Amino acid sequence: MKNIVLFCLLALASTNLFSQSDKDAILQTFSEYSTHVVDKNNAKLVEYLHPGMFEIAPKKMLIEMMDKAFEDPSIAMSFGAMRIDSLSDIMIDEANKYCLIYHNFDLKMDMLPSNDSEEAMNETREGAVYAYEFMQQAYGEENVEFDKENASFKILITSQTFAINDDKTDGWKFIEAKKEAHIILENILPANVFSIVQE
Repeated sequence: MKNIVLFCLLALASTNLFSQSDKDAILQTFSEYSTHVVDKNNAKLVEYLHPGMFEIAPKKMLIEMMDKAFEDPSIAMSFGAMRIDSLSDIMIDEANKYCLIYHNFDLKMDMLPSNDSEEAMNETREGAVYAYEFMQQAYGEENVEFDKENASFKILITSQTFAINDDKTDGWKFIEAKKEAHIILENILPANVFSIVQE
C-alpha cells in the first residue's frame, strides 16, 4: 500500500515538474516573440508562428503584408511590451501539447496630416474623432485614450494566443486565437482544445 501511495506521489510530482518546465519554455519563447512584435521585425516574428499559418499564406507573403501595414503614411503605430495575465494548463493530446496564453499590450496610434499646414492638421483631427468612435466600439470605451489635439490614441488590447508544440514544430510556436485564425486553429487543434477559445 505504501509503495502504491509513494508511486502516485512521485508520478504527480513528475507531472507538475513537466508542466512547469513547459510553462517556463512558453514564457521564454513568448518573450522572444513579443520582442519582435514590439520591434516590428516581421522577418524574425514569423519564425515563431505555427507552420499552419503558412498553409493559408506563404511565409514571404505574410512578411510583405505585415511590412506593408506599417508603411501607411497617414498612421504611425507602435506596440508596448506584451504582458501575460495567465496561462491555461498544458493540454496534451497524444504527443502534442497546447497552452492558451492570456495577455495584453498597449497600441499607440498617431494619425498624421498630409502636410504641415493647420488645415491638414484640422482634417486629421476630424478624421480622428470618427476613428475614436469606431475604436471605442471595437476595444471598449474604457480601453481607449484619445488625444484630440494631437490626433493620437493609446489602446489597451487584450488577446489570447495559442502556444503549440506538435509534430509540425521544433518547439513552441504561436497562433493568435482571433476569429480570423479560427479556420487554421480548427485544422490544428483537437476539438476539446479548440473549444476553450474565448472571444
